[in-house]
Amino acid sequence: MTCIKAKLGSIHGRFQPFHNGHLAYAMAALNKVETIYVGLTRVLSEPGIGADVAPHRLESSSNPLSYFQRVEIVRAALMSEGIPHDRFQIRPFPIEDPSCLNEFWPLDLPCYTTVVDDWNRLKIRELQRIGYVVEILDNIIPDNALVETGASIRQKIRNSDASWQKFVPAGTIDLIERFRSCF
Repeated sequence: MTCIKAKLGSIHGRFQPFHNGHLAYAMAALNKVETIYVGLTRVLSEPGIGADVAPHRLESSSNPLSYFQRVEIVRAALMSEGIPHDRFQIRPFPIEDPSCLNEFWPLDLPCYTTVVDDWNRLKIRELQRIGYVVEILDNIIPDNALVETGASIRQKIRNSDASWQKFVPAGTIDLIERFRSCF
């Protein structure tokens, strides 16, 4: 029996930087759809929602990479994994201001997400309140994946601990090195 994929879906995150867990998230969504839209959050400088459940997400040290740097890194990660450029698009996803999100993101584009913490639960509620269909992806990390949090990876980069490289897709290492001064 052949599984028919939906045409479009989306994932979203800060991706500071895009790491192996994010790659697993993208791949899980790509298993469900022909094309994913990758939404980059924290594109606006206003604090927005989430300060009460995840204040660290608003700190500049937690957001060292610009929107354009993150676009380059996400593109490199997906391309290095053999994902053709016509299977993904990268766009702003300003969840920090839910009232303007539908100006950037069509309401009929399903949002795939994971639930890691209270921030994810808040995003799901906000997306559903606005009118988006949200599907939670469970158990997306392969058993052999080397996964670490973005905060830990950023700290390793700041400390010149080269072990950070095993926690990001191989295709992103050169770009992250190029952007090292941002960390």
